[in-house]
Amino acid sequence: MRSQFPAVKCRRRLVKRLYIPLPDTKARRALIGNMLRGQPAKLSSADLARIVQATEGYSGSDIRALCREAAMVSIRFAVLSVITRQLHLPAEAG
Repeated sequence: MRSQFPAVKCRRRLVKRLYIPLPDTKARRALIGNMLRGQPAKLSSADLARIVQATEGYSGSDIRALCREAAMVSIRFAVLSVITRQLHLPAEAG
């Protein structure tokens, strides 16, 4: 039995593409503020403004990766300073 509609036989999926615009200045400020909330180091409003300006053209996932990397840099620095201090401590006299 042949179908009158060739598309029924060929069951192709249509790819749906959604356009999601890049975040504007206000959205980038909110994203960065939310992602860095709870971090021990606080940004000044001037620093936040510079970061928001520097991230023009970044997507939400780009900003997320940037914030994660910034957090990892501070963790790496803290671990390195602990290791350095341990290497330079004088041995206890036993």
